[in-house]
Amino acid sequence: GYTVLEAENGIDGLRICREERPDLILLDALLPDVTGIDLCRRIKDDSDLLSSFVLMISGQRTSPENLAESLEAGADGYLTKP
Repeated sequence: GYTVLEAENGIDGLRICREERPDLILLDALLPDVTGIDLCRRIKDDSDLLSSFVLMISGQRTSPENLAESLEAGADGYLTKP
């Protein structure tokens, strides 16, 4: 019962978010064109996306500092991948 949308990069992801206004955004911390932190800020700065829940994920950026930086950027949560 869920619709899953995928993006090749951060800019494409932001476009999809603005068009579709998803309830949940799974955002990798490392993207090919922008950082997940920058994209998270852009999402949270968009008044049309304020209700979207952003969950940052990463298998490489797993330090407490990375977690804090993501939450400061507006992420609602942070998961590390094995």
